Amino acid sequence: MLDQIIAVPGAWSLEVGNALTALFRRHKLGIEQAQEALKSFHQIPVRLADVGVAAAVEIGWKHRIYAYDSYMLQCAQRYHTPLLSLDTPQCEVARALGIEVIEV
Repeated sequence: MLDQIIAVPGAWSLEVGNALTALFRRHKLGIEQAQEALKSFHQIPVRLADVGVAAAVEIGWKHRIYAYDSYMLQCAQRYHTPLLSLDTPQCEVARALGIEVIEV
């Protein structure tokens, strides 16, 4: 169990919504499951953190990744925190940037 608050960029909730709808398109998740996931999501203690958009755009350009992924990586860089992620390619970029990774 985490005993700390997690710093996340403001776009984090949008990324969760995007992930859930992607699972709908792949027929891997129904609306009831998504609603339960959102209930759990809202119980996670997070602090919305400022993200350097210019730095995130540079990360995206250098590593050819989406903005949402870049925001998460830039947040971890800026606040010197590990990245908690399910996204293997994002974890690879994090390691290349010298960010500690906690894969779930």
